Formats: sequence, C-alpha cells, structure tokens
Amino acid sequence: MKHPFNLEKLFSFLDSQSIVLSDQQLDQFRKYLVLIKTWSRKQNLVSKKDIFHLVERHFLPSTFLSFCLPDKIDGKLIDIGTGAGFPGIVLKILRPDISLTLLDSSHNKVLFLEEVCEQLALDCPIICQRCEEYNPQTSDGYHLAVSRGVARLDLLWKWSGHLLEDGGCLYAIKGGDYQQEIDELSVNDFKVEVITPDGEWLKASNYLNYKYILKLET
Repeated sequence: MKHPFNLEKLFSFLDSQSIVLSDQQLDQFRKYLVLIKTWSRKQNLVSKKDIFHLVERHFLPSTFLSFCLPDKIDGKLIDIGTGAGFPGIVLKILRPDISLTLLDSSHNKVLFLEEVCEQLALDCPIICQRCEEYNPQTSDGYHLAVSRGVARLDLLWKWSGHLLEDGGCLYAIKGGDYQQEIDELSVNDFKVEVITPDGEWLKASNYLNYKYILKLET
C-alpha cells in the first residue's frame, strides 16, 4: 500500500516554501489530527475512506487556500459549513492573526470544534446554525468567507452573500468542472477568479490536480 501523505510531508513541503512553523503550530497540527481520528470512531466527521488520507485530502487543500488569501486581512473571516474544521482550523493554525468564526449546522460537529479549539488554544467563535438563517448581531459583516465542499457556487453565494460586507470575497475550495459552476451563477455582477495550484504544489501531491479555488466578489 502506498504510504499516505502525512503531516511530516506537509511540514517538509512548507519548509521548502520557506514557511517555518513554530513548535506550537506543529503541536496544534498533530493534536488536531489525533482529535479527528479519535472522534471519527464515534461520529462521522469525514468519510471513512478519507481517514487514511486526512492530511492529503483535507489538510493540504486547506493549506493551499491559506496561500491564496490576502497577505493582510483587515476584517473578519467566516468558515461556512466547516464540518470537522476545514478549511478554517488549518487557516487559524497557519495564520493565528486572523479573526475567524466557524459556522456549521450540526450540533455534533460543533461539539467537536469546541473540543478542538479548547485543546489547541484557538480563539474562534463557533456558531451552530444554517448559513442562510444566520444573521450576525453586529452591524458589520465579514470581510471574507471560505468554504469547502458545501454546495454549488450559485447556492453557496445565495446562502452566504448576506454575511459579507461591501467589497467582501468568497473563497470556495472546489473540484470538478469549474466552468459549469461559474455558468450557473444567476447574475453577472460578480468577478470570478479561478486559482489553481502551481507546479510546486502539484509536485507535493497529485491530489491537487483535481482541486482549485473559486474566488467570488461583487
């Protein structure tokens, strides 16, 4: 059996890209992986076939997204339908300066996320609510929204557009036919950018051949 793309390979790749993780960040990644595996024995955090490939199929695409976000994020960021914490928890570990909110409608997943944030000492508000029903109490919205595998782009925007402040952006990790996703948008008042992994990322894992980021802004 082929040896999986593990955390040490991820750390080595980041090091080759001049991204040096602190001991605390390394420890957070390791604790997070253990928590996912432990909790997955009693609830469905990720698909069973993905347990053996957690780092490559979940950690790595989330890490790629962190490189696609602006170098400086002035406002708040929300992870829509975060599930087991992808991509949000990975983003928060890599970029602890971001102001991150985690949103998911599953009570069990929220319990897991609360445990993760406690064990990893991450300060992230966690909201248990459907995206389309969530209305922040504060008058200002989120500067950025991120999502992974929640829904088609048109539905994702329909459900989440009200959360973004003027000039805000949605970043979605997607697979499949991105042109079809773009064509399904019901209005034309969007700027859509397709961000694909470059050669260095593809050398790290062929899995990224099937992934891309759709950036949507008004």
